[in-house]
Amino acid sequence: MILFLVIYRSENIKVSVVYLNKIVKSVLTPFVSRYQKWRHRNPVQYTYKNVGVNVLPGVFSPVMNSSTSLFLEFIQGLEIKHKTVLELGCGSGVISAYCAANGAMVTASDINDVALSELSVQARDNNWDIISVYSDLFDNLQFHFDYILINPPILPENPMNIEEKGSMAGVNFKFYESLFNQLKIRTLRDTQVFLFLPEEAELFSICRRAKQNHLSLKTIKVIHMGLDNGTVYRVVESV
Repeated sequence: MILFLVIYRSENIKVSVVYLNKIVKSVLTPFVSRYQKWRHRNPVQYTYKNVGVNVLPGVFSPVMNSSTSLFLEFIQGLEIKHKTVLELGCGSGVISAYCAANGAMVTASDINDVALSELSVQARDNNWDIISVYSDLFDNLQFHFDYILINPPILPENPMNIEEKGSMAGVNFKFYESLFNQLKIRTLRDTQVFLFLPEEAELFSICRRAKQNHLSLKTIKVIHMGLDNGTVYRVVESV
């Protein structure tokens, strides 16, 4: 009985902490967002583990979006040396840069020409093995990769411009319908596809669209960093 009460109290404390965390985050986020937008009127630098990139205005920014930092915490544990890696929707390109700096052969894709052009310049200047490809999902990507890394948009709203496509997945999550529809025809047994979703993502809706394409999301790792939390999933074929 005592053990039960201890476990019950412990679980209640965990729930309370999670709830309090969400309240604090919801209060702080608007102020932080305004500050970051003001800061991003000009290019900013972002560095992870001594790998730095120049983030231009209008490009999905790891400074404004903690999902990139959280995803990188997972990626640093992967065996990527001498592996082929695709960052699908690279934005600032810091994930691609980190992988290339650690010995991977990287393809970075995006639909933002500004992001791709800047990443190409930085890859040349730093001697990173990165090929930048303009591609809407897999439209212009016909290669095999050991790893596919995806830090996707999560808001169920229609983007009005290229910049908003980094965070908005379209009404009814059209982004995920297209993503999973194209992934299902690839050989996932030979490719590890990792998808990062922050805690505020509508997981049920995303998983439902994966299931419609005979895919599922397998939980790999839950990551915590300050007030921010998220989960890395591996996209696998449903059995």
